[in-house]
Amino acid sequence: MEITNRVQKEYQVYDIKGNIAFEETQEMEDYIYSNISGDLTKTVINLKEVPYLNSSALGAFVRILQTLKNRKMDLYIMNINSDIDNLFKITGVNKYFNFIKESDLG
Repeated sequence: MEITNRVQKEYQVYDIKGNIAFEETQEMEDYIYSNISGDLTKTVINLKEVPYLNSSALGAFVRILQTLKNRKMDLYIMNINSDIDNLFKITGVNKYFNFIKESDLG
């Protein structure tokens, strides 16, 4: 798994590449927490190049969401494939997240 971050308009975007399973979740959380900008209140996790993630990754997303909410920040999930979309829906966590498209970033 590789993670990079960039700023696009008022969004801080984390681009993730590769699978996200149990082994990668802590690395992903650590990277996001250590790179959060206090100047931007909108954070995006871009899953365009993530072919697979499991329930451990969903748990990490929920923890990240809660941490950001505590900091008065918003979290958006972007560019999920149909398998990941189904996982969000089957587990019911989709109702806690905002999903956006690349075009929403402007």
